[in-house]
Amino acid sequence: MEVFSSRNLNALLTLHGHCGPITSCFIDRATPTIAGSGSQDGFLCVWDLHTGACLYSTQAHNGAVSALAYSASYVVSAGADERLCIWDRFQGNKLNSVPIGLNYMSRMLPLTHTMLVMGDRGGLTVYDLSSGEVIRRVPFGDSDSCIFVRQVLPLNDAIVCDYANQLRIVRFPRISQHRSTKND
Repeated sequence: MEVFSSRNLNALLTLHGHCGPITSCFIDRATPTIAGSGSQDGFLCVWDLHTGACLYSTQAHNGAVSALAYSASYVVSAGADERLCIWDRFQGNKLNSVPIGLNYMSRMLPLTHTMLVMGDRGGLTVYDLSSGEVIRRVPFGDSDSCIFVRQVLPLNDAIVCDYANQLRIVRFPRISQHRSTKND
């Protein structure tokens, strides 16, 4: 994996740590010098983009890492082994492993520092990252259908996601209340 300068597009660093193709990645918005990558070989790596150092690397899944997300305290990975793994963001220790079933490479999005929404078969699932438990399922259709939510994008106190040939907007009013009381 290469790191390029945004000014002149010169290659700055080459990051070594995966044996297979990269299948997912993130760059931390709060600390843009921190990034994570998952690969087809099941490894999860977290990087210091300033120095090129691998902060930690772990065999996260048996099979490809299909999606990655992060919050203030956690890195979350989903894999071809049909598991959602929750990792300590700073040390890389696995905190939880949750069976999720086939997720067809859905995107994950943190709602707060301890809550994550993930697209899945027939709707959305919201997880509590501190316990790994499902907080809520938001069904859009028949759960046995072959329609997966693959895109999940933030929109203020809501998310926008795809469902078959539709866009769905799902509001999370308690999330915006949680954010505003936290900022007060």
